[in-house]
Amino acid sequence: MKTTRLLAGCIAGVGFAPAALAAVDPLRQGVLALVLAVLVAALLTIVIGVLRHRRAHAEGRHFHQNVVIELVWTLIPFVILFALVWPAVKIILT
Repeated sequence: MKTTRLLAGCIAGVGFAPAALAAVDPLRQGVLALVLAVLVAALLTIVIGVLRHRRAHAEGRHFHQNVVIELVWTLIPFVILFALVWPAVKIILT
């Protein structure tokens, strides 16, 4: 009985804006494809790194103050986030 009352509110939001849902669906599919591609690339990078370097050295090489690397791994997520947010904002504002 409690479960029925709890789930009764879930049906209330179904079917409110079918036109908006149809407009956002290609964006959702694109974001899903991008997320899956990033996930696969990250997992492959980790697996390849582990397999190539698991017994190569007892301690890894240390490097500090490489501004180019720090800028690259700061800017790439920013660009990806901006690319994901911009189409959604355009759809919301129209």
